[in-house]
Amino acid sequence: MFPLNASSQKTKVASTAGALRQAGHTLIELKIELIGIKPPIWRRILVPNDISLDILHSVLQGAMPWQDYHLHEFEIGEDRFEARDDSDDSWDPTDGRKDEKRFTLGKLVKKGSQFTYTYDFGDGWRHLVTVEKVGKPTGRPDQDFPACVAGERACPPEDSGGPCRATNKVRIQRQSG
Repeated sequence: MFPLNASSQKTKVASTAGALRQAGHTLIELKIELIGIKPPIWRRILVPNDISLDILHSVLQGAMPWQDYHLHEFEIGEDRFEARDDSDDSWDPTDGRKDEKRFTLGKLVKKGSQFTYTYDFGDGWRHLVTVEKVGKPTGRPDQDFPACVAGERACPPEDSGGPCRATNKVRIQRQSG
């Protein structure tokens, strides 16, 4: 089990975790893989089905771990979800983008669903998110959720240039080492 580690989002994530020890919750198991990186960088996380997309963003930030310095977006089916600031009058309500705070993951996906989470539009970190399981929790009844339960390889550092530059850095390191 890996701790979630989003420095700027710990309070937001922690505020959802405490209530999620109860065995009655339905959990969604997600596999998150960075697109365009070989060998793969991935994480497996468990989240409650009623998690809102803004909290899921915080969980993904902690699991990878990114630092939450940049904008992000979820693309689920034909819909795009992002952080919306109601006090910002530059948002166009007819642009088709939806406020991530108003939607829960369990209402948007089912087992086998896939969607993308894009973080840092400049670097273009796209994550393929696959719903592997949906069901009641098994194992330790005292385990907190959300939780990162598996993964491989460290993410490239923030502002490192995206998948192409990260892949080139790995190739150069292998050739020189």
